[in-house]
Amino acid sequence: MSVEVKKPIMRHLTTEEREDIMEKACDALERDDIEEYNRLCKMLPINPAMANLLKHHVGIDEVIASGMNVIKAVETYGEDWLKA
Repeated sequence: MSVEVKKPIMRHLTTEEREDIMEKACDALERDDIEEYNRLCKMLPINPAMANLLKHHVGIDEVIASGMNVIKAVETYGEDWLKA
């Protein structure tokens, strides 16, 4: 039996992509579609300090498994940040 290892989401977004995601997220929130809202918000790069705080509280494996875009944290703290 093999265990699936998730890869971190690290994607740069253009201004237009960010604006589109935020608009769709607001629409989802207005429809009370919290699941869609959360899915869309995870696509936006998380603040590096927040990502680091989460890493220290729940561990890097949980941060990666959450599907959050951690590109800014990796840019700030380096590739080694992805290690436990």
